[in-house]
Amino acid sequence: MKKLIAIVSIALVAMGFSLKAVSDKELGLVGEWAAQTKNTGITTMKFFPNGLLNIQKGLKNQVAHYKITYYQLDNEVQLAGKIYLDGAMPFSAKIKDRKLMELTVNSGDSTHVLNLVKVKDIKTGLIPVN
Repeated sequence: MKKLIAIVSIALVAMGFSLKAVSDKELGLVGEWAAQTKNTGITTMKFFPNGLLNIQKGLKNQVAHYKITYYQLDNEVQLAGKIYLDGAMPFSAKIKDRKLMELTVNSGDSTHVLNLVKVKDIKTGLIPVN
């Protein structure tokens, strides 16, 4: 199995991809999060270390990008940044105990608050090399 992973990694690098580890800023955010708030229609959100975001609404998937512009570590991790999906949408997140997140997203004239629970950690991600 380790040989197979090594071969796949070499092939992806040859095709123009690079393996990126999770930075300190992204450490609390990166992972698969399940929504506790059901009224938004979002079931899961996956934050990858390369700035990609996968949003699942029922059977539909949307791919977006995110960028962290503010990071503070106290008793809880506080983040701020932008999600790029049909334009830039500012967001802020408070992460408690690395398992609970309150995500606030401003889209246009409305504000959405999502309560999320971390389901799975994501350690690395592939990014295209330009």
